[in-house]
Amino acid sequence: MSGGRNRARLQRGLIRWGIAQITHFVWDRGQIGFRENPGGMRAVVRAGFSLTGLAWAIDLSLILGLSLAHGGTLLLVQGIWISGITGLILLNIGFLSTLDDRTAQRLGAANVISLGRFSLLPSLGYLILQRCWTAALIGYLLLALSDVADGIVARRRQEETRLGFVLDPLSDVFVQITVFACLFARARIEGWVLGAMLLRYGLLLFGCLALYLIRGRIWIKPTPFGRASGVVLGTGTVLLLLGAALNWREGMDRGIADAIGFIFLGGAVHVLVIGWVNFRRPAKAGYGDPGRWGLRLGPRRLAEAPPVSESRAAGSRRRPR
Repeated sequence: MSGGRNRARLQRGLIRWGIAQITHFVWDRGQIGFRENPGGMRAVVRAGFSLTGLAWAIDLSLILGLSLAHGGTLLLVQGIWISGITGLILLNIGFLSTLDDRTAQRLGAANVISLGRFSLLPSLGYLILQRCWTAALIGYLLLALSDVADGIVARRRQEETRLGFVLDPLSDVFVQITVFACLFARARIEGWVLGAMLLRYGLLLFGCLALYLIRGRIWIKPTPFGRASGVVLGTGTVLLLLGAALNWREGMDRGIADAIGFIFLGGAVHVLVIGWVNFRRPAKAGYGDPGRWGLRLGPRRLAEAPPVSESRAAGSRRRPR
């Protein structure tokens, strides 16, 4: 009996300790981030509120215009999703810097477009789950066009940031995950295709996280296979949504989905090879030869920032920019 009480106390203690550690981590990271880039933090918060309002306006238009059900759930999920994305960026505000390590005080139009693509993912998934195939196809095409637009805007306005180089591929990954998970929920693809997709993107996301935690920095450089598979997957996704909208024969959809599944499997092998190359890469690689190794990503300012206690002791003195 006493053993059960002791285990219950231990569990409660571990839960309280975990909550305290998470709170401490979030508070400290936020304090450091605000001292490092207060202008950038404010810009991210403003963008989060603005995108939430825009997404809710689009959602209400879809719900009322198409007479769809479960609209309140969509609005709730949309708000939580955008809040989570905004919070992650605020905790990693060191990524809001130019490619030559200068702090960026504003998000820039390109990053706002990328965040907008992230913000509308619940809307796209909702349309697929509601079997609004034509609207889902239009939404997917608009998100794909925004993926092209943000790169053009960033280069022409000279607003390329490390945050943008992270958001752009991540948004592509989450768009594909959203679309194929919802297509599977509506029995438009088979389970093995969904599994192949999750394998590829799971290896990519967790591999990048492991490299970042182990090596401290990761390198991003597009490969010919990655570019080609991206184009083919985008085209295949359009065909799947178009086939659902036009009610194509089941065999045509099945052939397209199977081809996409094999591409996902090939992409998983490609991710493993690229991850192995990155893991064995010399520690200094990517600094003097970005053309060969790709762009180094890692918020050096936050990584090297002093603890909160030391920062308070230093007073309100700012580091020179």
